[in-house]
Amino acid sequence: MPEARRVLELIEEDLIKQPESNFVLKGQVAGLRTYRVGDNRVIYVLSDSDILILRIGNRKDV
Repeated sequence: MPEARRVLELIEEDLIKQPESNFVLKGQVAGLRTYRVGDNRVIYVLSDSDILILRIGNRKDV
């Protein structure tokens, strides 16, 4: 549970401030973005001024 709390805190602190600064995926998932938190990845998409988080998980599974 502490890892989940850490991921959520970093999303609220860092990702919300500059969501457009993270890596944009290519290929079949073009347009999605990824945000790294240790061994975890947050996959999200920007829609106007909203951030839609699609998946959070270990980098080898996401």
